[in-house]
Amino acid sequence: MVPGWPGDEVYPPQPMVGQTRYILNKYKENGGEYEEFVFENGGHGLHVEFPEEFNSKLIAFIKDVK
Repeated sequence: MVPGWPGDEVYPPQPMVGQTRYILNKYKENGGEYEEFVFENGGHGLHVEFPEEFNSKLIAFIKDVK
């Protein structure tokens, strides 16, 4: 915990995954494409937490973009 943190009542968690999926689905509805990968128990540093898996997905994406 952070000293002086007022708590979830003042600063509630944000539904970032839901917000991101909403935008990506709107993108898809307008002709865009995306593929979602979920790293279970991952945080904001997936490239650090799961380097092999992250790099595998990233490299496959880069190779596919031409």
